[in-house]
Amino acid sequence: MSSLFRSKFLVLFLGIPLALASLTSVVIASRSAVRDSGDFQYNRNHEGSVNFHDAMNSAQCLIQGYNIYAPDVVQKFDLACPYLPNSFIFFFPFVPLSLHLGKVLWLALNLLFTVLLSRQITALFWEKKYFFLVFALITCSAPWGTLIHFGQYTLWSLYFFLLAVKWDRENRPMLSGLAIALCLLKYVLTAPLLLYFIIYRRSWKNVALAAGIHAVIFGIFCFYLKMSPWDLFLAPVRMGKAIDINQSGYLDLFKFWSRVLGGDALFPYLLSALLVAGAWIWLLFRQKGNDDFGLLALTVMAGLTVMYHNLYDYMGAIFPLVWALKRFPEQRGWMVAAVGIVALWVLYFSSHYFEFFSHMEGVRNFMNSDVSLIFESSLWYLGLGLLWVQLKAAGSLTANQSLKTKG
Repeated sequence: MSSLFRSKFLVLFLGIPLALASLTSVVIASRSAVRDSGDFQYNRNHEGSVNFHDAMNSAQCLIQGYNIYAPDVVQKFDLACPYLPNSFIFFFPFVPLSLHLGKVLWLALNLLFTVLLSRQITALFWEKKYFFLVFALITCSAPWGTLIHFGQYTLWSLYFFLLAVKWDRENRPMLSGLAIALCLLKYVLTAPLLLYFIIYRRSWKNVALAAGIHAVIFGIFCFYLKMSPWDLFLAPVRMGKAIDINQSGYLDLFKFWSRVLGGDALFPYLLSALLVAGAWIWLLFRQKGNDDFGLLALTVMAGLTVMYHNLYDYMGAIFPLVWALKRFPEQRGWMVAAVGIVALWVLYFSSHYFEFFSHMEGVRNFMNSDVSLIFESSLWYLGLGLLWVQLKAAGSLTANQSLKTKG
């Protein structure tokens, strides 16, 4: 009876408010994305769907034969989407459509990918009965709202990455490789995650297939744009510098050191990035088969830490959060709880939630200040370290138990 009462209590006082909050967030984000209006928690200083609009512009210019990386073309068409041409082919089907219809269809796709991502997380790593919980945790988060509003590639990429994991588990390398090729729509986010396949799962065929597909596409664009492979590969970097894209980084090490030192911090960034990447790769190599979900959460956290990313990419914090929720009933260690708290902080403690209240401008300004973001970055790095230690300890314990069993 007490168990039944506890279940009803959780549904009534936690489930219903969370469901209402999720519904409200979906409605506001959808309205904001389609109408190009900056609504509550979606940064009124930006136009909605800016990334989709830029992707459409770039895809349209590519089809018309323009070199979208040439400075005069960038200036003429106001291009601001520094990706390889491989990413823009995904937007070719939208080019014949009007901008409004394209935005509506893109919004529908991203809502679908939110559902599919939630389903895939629970199907692969948790119990399916927690689907609605994961869906609500995603849609109520600040990165998801920002992502739907003006940075929508992440949902697509993370979903196809998990689909590749699913097919890799089923020993279907061809399908897994095709899913990896699709997840590379946002290659800056998902390319580092391929270490999960290469080092942890020891899967090569799927990664090689995806790399081959993109190499062929890349080669075609080299001829099409009359650029050398090296120049085309570096073109997005040069374009990013030209439009000063590094002003909007979030918790990654590059932006952290830039804030701390007040300017260029390439050497501290490279040193700390190498240390983090080395520790991450070492654990991926040592802990094969011990905790698939834990190592995936570590991979996402490390990838976001080492590479430059914006707020909406920290939707990846859902992985360490769900890992902590899954592990906490079994292992109530403070490290598991701390990783969950850090992920909660990153997902839900955001200045976007205060933009509706004009009298709280001081709070918003402080939360966007260097001091606040340095603290958040440090908290994120602490969570990454604790997850690393927890997985290392769990792996050592599993190895010892295995040795005792054999003995």
